[in-house]
Amino acid sequence: MRLFLLAALCIAVAAAAAPARAGEPVSEPFDPGAALGQSLGFTLGGLAVGGLVALREPLVGASIGVLGLAVGPASGHFYAERWPRALGMTGARLGLGVASLVLLVSAARDGCDACWMPGAGTGAAALGLAILDIADAPAAARRAGAEAARPPVALAPWIAPAGQGGGLALAAGF
Repeated sequence: MRLFLLAALCIAVAAAAAPARAGEPVSEPFDPGAALGQSLGFTLGGLAVGGLVALREPLVGASIGVLGLAVGPASGHFYAERWPRALGMTGARLGLGVASLVLLVSAARDGCDACWMPGAGTGAAALGLAILDIADAPAAARRAGAEAARPPVALAPWIAPAGQGGGLALAAGF
């Protein structure tokens, strides 16, 4: 019951970190606090739900925990519309998490006392990537906000009327 309440609290914190509330002025297109709240909330919520399920079904709970650890930290990057970073890091964490799960389950089935170390190492690497992604979520929101504030600039070919020459034109939007 405690894990369920912890999961509900984490998800509520992530939902409460909405980018804008009605009537409040928006100073940045992407709120760094919302990015951090979503990454941290969804990660802790996924891990808490995995822990809750693991009390009855250990393998299913561990699988849910791996999914929470893989997808949760990227939610702040998805919010900031940093899709390549979010998808790349999610894939890396998911690969490391699945490898860790497979190595740990096979070590447990073989009864090998020292065989858990590779599984623990890959799990620690996935956890390290999750911490890195959560810590970078506010900066990703700031970078996305700075890019959105920049005026678009384009370089385009230009041809004069009646074939009298041509060149390049620089166009900027304000």
